[in-house]
Amino acid sequence: MSFAAPALLIGLFAALIPVLIHLLNRRRHRTIKWAAMQFLLKATQESRGAKKLKHIAILTCRALAVATIIFAIAKPLVSGLLGWGGGSIDTVVLLLDRSASMEASEGESDFSKREYVLSRITSSMEELGGAKLILIDSATLEPQEVPSPEVLGEITATQATATSANIPAMLAKAAEYIQSTDSGRTEIWLASDQQRSSWSPQDGRWQSATASIQTLPQDTRLRVLSLRGMPTRNLSIQLLSARRVAGELILDLRISRLQGRGTVTVPITYSLDGSSFAETVSLTGQTLRFQKRFDLQNKENGGYGFVELTSDSNPQDNTAFFTYLQDQPVTTAIVTEAAQSDSARYLALSAAPPGYGSFEVTEYTPTTANEIDWNGIATLIWQGPLPEGDIADRITAFIRSGGTALLLPPVNESETEFLDLKWSELERSRGDQFFIVETWEKDDGPLSNGVDSTPIPVNKHRAIQRRSISGELTTLGLWENASLFLGRRIIDKGTLYALTTLPDYEWSNLADADVLLPLSQRLIQQGSERLTGAGSLPAGSRRAEPLAGEDVTRLDSIGLLANPGLDSGVYRYGERTLAVNRPASEDDWEILDEAESRDLLKSTNATVFEQTADASDTLVQQIWRSFLIAT
Repeated sequence: MSFAAPALLIGLFAALIPVLIHLLNRRRHRTIKWAAMQFLLKATQESRGAKKLKHIAILTCRALAVATIIFAIAKPLVSGLLGWGGGSIDTVVLLLDRSASMEASEGESDFSKREYVLSRITSSMEELGGAKLILIDSATLEPQEVPSPEVLGEITATQATATSANIPAMLAKAAEYIQSTDSGRTEIWLASDQQRSSWSPQDGRWQSATASIQTLPQDTRLRVLSLRGMPTRNLSIQLLSARRVAGELILDLRISRLQGRGTVTVPITYSLDGSSFAETVSLTGQTLRFQKRFDLQNKENGGYGFVELTSDSNPQDNTAFFTYLQDQPVTTAIVTEAAQSDSARYLALSAAPPGYGSFEVTEYTPTTANEIDWNGIATLIWQGPLPEGDIADRITAFIRSGGTALLLPPVNESETEFLDLKWSELERSRGDQFFIVETWEKDDGPLSNGVDSTPIPVNKHRAIQRRSISGELTTLGLWENASLFLGRRIIDKGTLYALTTLPDYEWSNLADADVLLPLSQRLIQQGSERLTGAGSLPAGSRRAEPLAGEDVTRLDSIGLLANPGLDSGVYRYGERTLAVNRPASEDDWEILDEAESRDLLKSTNATVFEQTADASDTLVQQIWRSFLIAT
């Protein structure tokens, strides 16, 4: 319990007044023994003990009555957030989750979870009196002092964003601030909707974050305001890709709903370069993935637009923004051991199929690979011994800058290494048997199912030769003996893939194109986003931040320029035009289990309070009326 006016508690000494009056009254009467009264005293001796207890009880009640009046005057405060604990609070460090999911409303309330938190914190701080308020928001992780509780909901650092949150990073930043300042008796208030992607329970940073909280002074308390209620009436739209192919703009979109069954009609508004039109789609299950195509035959330059759903319980996931490139060739560099080999021919056909006029291929051998224009290619396909020396450094720089590269095995044995990868010995199948791909990733990577959920027929792939690769790679496909078929490694902004057989009929039937063609085209699509920044950048990422000296303007008509890089929209950064959207993790609505969240915080002795955004009570309550009733 805390007090709005703790100095007035000195008045508790007034509770001694009834005791002093009692003692003084006892001194006013002298006891004189009188023989005639002895038999009367003897007659009442048996009831004397009861009377004494009665007098003590009356005296105690009088003292307590005075004490409760003093308590009422000092304005005692108690709440779910502050709890019962003695002493006043000098500093409150508020960790505010500003992720896109915090804009959802729940129940019948008309305000978001973020707005609910801000209103409750404002009321709580006003009740606390002179406590200092330090804000650390999830979008910037920068501590700043809030001059007055009244302006908490008005400052930029508390407004809505399209970003994600990192709860362990926020806790570590709070501990760092408290350790570096003289904040007095401090409490950490963490407000979050408990979205699993924000809490990341498997993140290795949890151990260091909780350890840093444990090193804080003993009177530092962590209190978690949990708003885990799931939003209702909510639909979201997500842009999976936007690409220009053969005079068409192809948008790959997905609509999701959290609750509800049956078929619903969903109105959609499209905006392309300032022109808008609407249509409806039917959503039967929980998700609908579909493509929208626009004719760009008469448009040579690039452009931008957005796709929008009607308003619902979370406005942050109703819009997806996109940009598209000018009509220019997309070039793939193919390096093979022999320029006229079957592998080189089939790789070139898959990278630039007939009829795909905007796709080009430049072919090299390992000895001429130093002629590659690294600034002009979207994707690198390398077949042969792993690169080394200067060319290996150039390929590494290309990948780190956002490029996509695919490694294919050499025909002959090779001992060279690249990024700690190394090709193994050649394996040949026995007799008339084949190597068969047993499992592959159908929801992620270049072998994932198509827009209409049609799978790539990887199970039809047959090989008689393969060459495994050793090193750190994420598995995207496995042969029947659990050895790697396709692997991936993300390196800074780019991606490296490795495939363990060749599109050569002496190796496999990969040249049939039902696997090689979609694989190549998806890698090229991924790599082409590097050239001009087309595609979607996640809000809050470094890539979405303006470079030094760049002027930023917002191009779409939906919102004002508030927080470039934190708000979704289409922006012009100097000469660059970029689409910024909420991170894909914000479309994962899974809520962290209550027991799991408590387990993450158990070493910090945190107190977790479940709240609902349609509650009207304040976080800090004055209970002085209760003390007057007690008086």
